Amino acid sequence: MGYYTQQIVTEKGSEAIARTVAKQSTLTFTSIKTGAGKYSIYEISKLSSVTELKDEKQIFDINSISSNENTIQLTSILTNVGVTESYEICEIGLFAKENDGEEFLVAISLNAENPALMPVFDKVPIEMQVGDYLTVSNSENFNIQYKSAAYFSTSPIVWLNSSMVTYA
Repeated sequence: MGYYTQQIVTEKGSEAIARTVAKQSTLTFTSIKTGAGKYSIYEISKLSSVTELKDEKQIFDINSISSNENTIQLTSILTNVGVTESYEICEIGLFAKENDGEEFLVAISLNAENPALMPVFDKVPIEMQVGDYLTVSNSENFNIQYKSAAYFSTSPIVWLNSSMVTYA
């Protein structure tokens, strides 16, 4: 699985993070959403103004949040449970709410060249962990950096019979 390298913080995300850093509001990260949307070069140039994924497929909770100084790390577990039609994960969106308002897209990350495949669920769930890093600066020139990395679980699976699975 490749890295999601084309990451864009949306205009609304930048504004909300700036208000949060200035202690004017509270930002609560709510979910990670995945999609199969592919973008033209023109659409990529306009990504900062998008408000939703192009072809949303699944929604996942954020499993953990940690921070140190100016970096926030968010982790989410993606799974194929409930997937009835496989798709390529070409877009990943980070969503949040500001002061208990409506959820909005903070950042979008793309990978059309080497996307992960979310397979159809068939007896055994496939899981991927996604780690998102936001680096914010409280300086006059507000900076933010969003990175994503994902991988498949590496636990070997041992089949005992058709109705039982154990993890080694």
